Amino acid sequence: MDRKLLALPKINDNRPKPENIEIEKVGTIHNAATNTLHINDMIDNWMGISAEDVKNALSEMDETQPLRVVINSDGGSVYEAIAIHNQIAEWPGEVTTHISSLAASSASFIAMVGDKRTIADNAKFMIHHPWTFAAGNAAEFRALAGMLDKTGEGLIDMYDRKSSLSREEISSLMTGEDGADGTYLSATEALDAGFVTGIVDTSRSKPANSVLNALKPRLISARIKISDIDFNSN
Repeated sequence: MDRKLLALPKINDNRPKPENIEIEKVGTIHNAATNTLHINDMIDNWMGISAEDVKNALSEMDETQPLRVVINSDGGSVYEAIAIHNQIAEWPGEVTTHISSLAASSASFIAMVGDKRTIADNAKFMIHHPWTFAAGNAAEFRALAGMLDKTGEGLIDMYDRKSSLSREEISSLMTGEDGADGTYLSATEALDAGFVTGIVDTSRSKPANSVLNALKPRLISARIKISDIDFNSN
């Protein structure tokens, strides 16, 4: 039985698709004039943005120029998102990922592909362990649990490449506290953890595109609340 790993509850692609229902997809996901790719829907090969959509969008952009990836997504299929991450990783030039509102679940590790990784000061970054739903006997469930564990370790690898946290701290954030499924991080917390490299000021009280890159990420304990950064300190 084919079981698709999901990072958020969603419809299993293996079920029959009704012929009388047409799924309206998000539409154009790129701007060739600015070399910008938009991940602005759930990540799914039927009802959202798929790896095929991203491949087609990238083929219409200028490979001699830097690529900007703007993310506002609550995630979706783990393996569809890994495919998207890996397609973007093949871009020959510099890649900047920007979280405009939310990079949750599988969308969060797409954000990790950027050489530069920015987040709006009022946006959120969320990570958790992969999960799924299935039907089967005890042996099948034991095998599925092992597959989930292996997939989770792979996701930790993707965060660990860029984060200043240890693998144990990343895993703790993915587990969450008090029964929560994972952890939501503010822009400041995501910067402290090294998931992003800069915060974009959206107040428009400073020059446009102001990025707070001068802030240095600090190693934190995953289960301790991150204190606010003192912007007046040196």
